[in-house]
Amino acid sequence: MFFYSFNFILILFGTIIPENDYYKKYNIIFWRLLIFYFIFIIGFRSEVGGDWEQYLYHFNTTNNLPLLKFNFELTGDIAYLLLVKISVFLNSNIILVNLFSAIIVMFAIKFFCEKQKNKFISLLILYPYFILIVIMGYNRQGIAASIILLSIIFFFNRRIFLLIFSLLLATLFHKTALLAFSLLLLYPKSLDNKKIFVLFIISSIVIFSLYFFIFYDSINRIIYFFILDPHFSSDGVYLRLLYFLIPIILFILLRDKFKISKYENRLIVFSSLIILTSSPLIITYSSLIDRILVYFTFLQVLIFLNFYTQIKMLKFKTMFHLFIAVFYYFYIYIWFSYSSYSEWWLPYKFDVNIFKYIKNI
Repeated sequence: MFFYSFNFILILFGTIIPENDYYKKYNIIFWRLLIFYFIFIIGFRSEVGGDWEQYLYHFNTTNNLPLLKFNFELTGDIAYLLLVKISVFLNSNIILVNLFSAIIVMFAIKFFCEKQKNKFISLLILYPYFILIVIMGYNRQGIAASIILLSIIFFFNRRIFLLIFSLLLATLFHKTALLAFSLLLLYPKSLDNKKIFVLFIISSIVIFSLYFFIFYDSINRIIYFFILDPHFSSDGVYLRLLYFLIPIILFILLRDKFKISKYENRLIVFSSLIILTSSPLIITYSSLIDRILVYFTFLQVLIFLNFYTQIKMLKFKTMFHLFIAVFYYFYIYIWFSYSSYSEWWLPYKFDVNIFKYIKNI
């Protein structure tokens, strides 16, 4: 746990570096070094993460297939399989796949955080769950969720083609990212019934096309194992839901104090409604809701950062800064202390040999 706590402290240190002209260059240098550091520890991790064995098995069972032969029965997540094929083509192993993945996710996280009011606090919020557990544990969904962060920025900046492209790319890394196409419903400048209907039809055509032609088998498995006959449960979803409910309640109580664009407001309200209405389902579908919540982690950043920037008095700003630090470190402490899955992250090990054969554990 010390290693992961150390990473949290590194980010926390960045949050106290002043952003004025005198310290600006130090701020930028530390930020870039931090991004490269996380690329290293994510990319070169070895035997770390809840799905390590599964990904290693998938890699070893496809490394003798032709480069351009896609095995749809193994996974419908074509983009991730392409990373595997490239790695095999270069006579490498799963570590190179993870390194490619780390570069993608940290680029997306860097881009997203730099568009926020405070990039270090944004990263601090994302680290305990999004980076530590999702990205370092569940590779494909971690990449997909990271690309969705890019989609959020493209949505705010009114870049429709980049928005659609990023949504498609995220879906090709993990089929559950299909849910993010709902962003298109919020895109019009003014929301009237006609525009919503047209975008709903377009989104539905895209989603059903991807479903029937690419993800048919894999999505049907998800429906069966997570909804029709739930095989999995997630005790951690209750704590993770709490980390969404607190900022949502803060937004509801102080909504008039937030100085945000109508698109930010629209996305926050829409995302909050989805989380609140799906919350009762965790009793029966805890694992399904847990996987869906991954795609809404950005909500915590948007709400807490906007609230933080509205605080004018230094005393209260410092107190809220301290609250964020304690609040998110508390998650790390609870998870490592009580989660039965945390043992898969301990001890942290890394391996930079991208050319050796790694056997299944």
